Amino acid sequence: MANINLLASNMEIVECIHPVDLDSTAQTGDYIDMSGYDGVLVVNYQGTLGAAVALSIDQCTEDADAGSDAKAITTDKDFAPVANTITVANIAGSDMDSQGGFRWLKISTDDPGAASVGCVLVIGYRARYAEDTMPALV
Repeated sequence: MANINLLASNMEIVECIHPVDLDSTAQTGDYIDMSGYDGVLVVNYQGTLGAAVALSIDQCTEDADAGSDAKAITTDKDFAPVANTITVANIAGSDMDSQGGFRWLKISTDDPGAASVGCVLVIGYRARYAEDTMPALV
């Protein structure tokens, strides 16, 4: 039988965009630091969908760049959530322009213009350095 404690000690889960009515304004989640992990899963839960929501995942060189150096990831990782669904995007470290100094992810939504409740979680996996405490994602 698998030991669930091993799973929990090999990944980090953070709330990137907390559950909110996305209609209030465009949302930018916490910046995600990829340097301590081989990859992350971006998990979007979309509940109510009053209008189409666009979720964008870009790479950045800093954790608070205001978008000035945001750059598309090598493969398209943007997706349009559907009501009452969970969608997942896998971002591998190899997708990032690490040679150019891009080690952060910026995850954001647009303002759909109608009531649309959703949230985004990020799961970091395969930590690069073994520690008692997992490396921070945010």
